Amino acid sequence: MALLQNKGALDKALQRVHTQLQASPQNALMYTLLGQLYSRQRHDTEAEAAFKKALELDEGTVRAHLDLASLYVREKAYDQAIALYEDLLKRNPKLVPGYTSAGMIYDAKGERQKANEYYQKALKIDPKFVPALNNLAWNYAEHGGNLSTALAHAKTAQAAEPNNPEVADTLGWIYFRTQDYMKAVDLLKESTEKIPDNPVVRYHLGMACYKKGDLPCAKEALQQALRLSRDFPEAAEAKQTLGEIGLLSN
Repeated sequence: MALLQNKGALDKALQRVHTQLQASPQNALMYTLLGQLYSRQRHDTEAEAAFKKALELDEGTVRAHLDLASLYVREKAYDQAIALYEDLLKRNPKLVPGYTSAGMIYDAKGERQKANEYYQKALKIDPKFVPALNNLAWNYAEHGGNLSTALAHAKTAQAAEPNNPEVADTLGWIYFRTQDYMKAVDLLKESTEKIPDNPVVRYHLGMACYKKGDLPCAKEALQQALRLSRDFPEAAEAKQTLGEIGLLSN
């Protein structure tokens, strides 16, 4: 099934799973695979039913919990996704990625304090778990937390994964917040080289270059950000800064 799925032969993969279910109708794994295939085809109703059947047959199935939660997140059914993670974490209290994923859902809801609580729970189990470190550092930097603590978390994440572009972006932006623009620019250039199609990272680089006084770098980065997307969250500020650069250049 995995081979067929990788080739894009989803109908043949579905047929194979249905054939197996005829032979093994109480197999939770097969229903999980069925749900994954339906989800990939964006047949969300069928996918949800398959994942729920998997959990009905084996309520401890981690993969079905995670996949159904991901489906709910895609549909912005955040409360249902969180309920699944809560159930999963009761059964698997050391599941570090589960705490982090729950935190990310609370972030999507705009509940930063609750998100941070889950990231902190993950870090109590694994103090070097990079996704939790990175997300917690970002929240502290952007939503009223302690910048020194944010910087410490981001540095720990960078030490664990020195080539991670998301971590480079977070650490670079924290340096921007602390007005260490030279370090910010170096890290944000590194991040844009690795994820060049991310408008927010381009925006971060542009703003750091602007504060550093490198107007050509700032102009290029901000223009690239807006070419990639006209409606990313900071697009208005990018346009305003470009206007200021234009005035300074005249």
